[in-house]
Amino acid sequence: MENKLEHWRQELLRFVYKHFGRQSIAEDVAQEAIARYLECIAQGQEIEHPRGWLFRTARNLSVDHVRRRLPYQVGLELMQQVPDPHSVPEETSQIQIGSKEMDQSIVLEGLSHAMKQLPDHYQRNIYYRYHKEVGCAEYAKMEGIKVDAMKAQSSRARRCLRRILEQNLLEGRSSC
Repeated sequence: MENKLEHWRQELLRFVYKHFGRQSIAEDVAQEAIARYLECIAQGQEIEHPRGWLFRTARNLSVDHVRRRLPYQVGLELMQQVPDPHSVPEETSQIQIGSKEMDQSIVLEGLSHAMKQLPDHYQRNIYYRYHKEVGCAEYAKMEGIKVDAMKAQSSRARRCLRRILEQNLLEGRSSC
């Protein structure tokens, strides 16, 4: 059992690091996921697919970590570019937008303007999914669409928001 857990921990470290790019987050998330797994086992719960359970838990913990740190909920794409406060001095908070590095405060100021330029259904999608933290299935039900269609819409909304934000900040234009 101990060998399996160590192997899974190494896989979780690589998984979280690949998606979030920070070793400190990866170590914390992997440790927390394994601790929760062991706690469930100790309580007598049967987990049919422990590896899958660990990866889902690690992903959820990572997303929670991202959401707690962002002043505005815009999704994982922007968070991957926000510097880790442990690895960058506090006075340099730069975010890569397109080919340029920009001050984080400028990007966040432009975010609300970019949100207003989105089509209404994209604004609503981002608002409910990231600000209100409504889950995929629940939001799909609210909108009367299938879960897969809602996931695709969320992806398009984030891409469009990112494009508008980049265009506003780099070129002074705005369109999807």
